[in-house]
Formats: sequence, C-alpha cells, structure tokens
Amino acid sequence: RAIYFRENANSFGLWEMPHGDNQGVTDDLELLGWGLYPSAVYFNHACDANITKTRDGRNMLFVANRDIEPGQEACIAYGSVEEPVLERQRRLLENYHFLCTCDRC
Repeated sequence: RAIYFRENANSFGLWEMPHGDNQGVTDDLELLGWGLYPSAVYFNHACDANITKTRDGRNMLFVANRDIEPGQEACIAYGSVEEPVLERQRRLLENYHFLCTCDRC
C-alpha cells in the first residue's frame, strides 16, 4: 500500500500538447499516460509555488519563477491551485494524501 501511494503521488500526468494560445492542461486534452521523474520527486507542494513545471517535448522542466533564498524550500504546485481553498485541500487530500496548510491555504 505504501509503495502504491508513493508511486501515485510522485508521478506526473503526461497530457496532449495544448493547441493555439492555450498553454495549460484543460478538460479537452487527452491524458497520454504517467511518468516518473526521479529528480522531480524531491519537490513538495505549495499553492504559491516558487517553481513552475512545464513540459518541453518529452522533457519536464522545472524553473524558478522568483528568487529562492538559501535554505528556502523549492516547491511546485500539485495541479491547479485556482479552486477555492476547501475544494483544493479536498483534492490534495484525496489525490496526494495530505492536508495542505501552506501559507496560501
């Protein structure tokens, strides 16, 4: 059970590339599969993430979106963070098995 949850929580959905001006994942894009990126599993979640993840062909890129101070944790957002707080916390608990208590929540 522990291995299942670790794999599930540390994999990234590989979605069809967006078309036109829309660069985000939307409901009309097809989920092509899942990928495990060993270097990416070190990022924890924050709803106000300081790292942005993007796909570049077959590669996953992780880029700082603001200055990160020495000793500050580098975090990515696990999915969309545009939902209301309680809805976002429920989704993170159901899919990633933790209750988010970050600064934004």
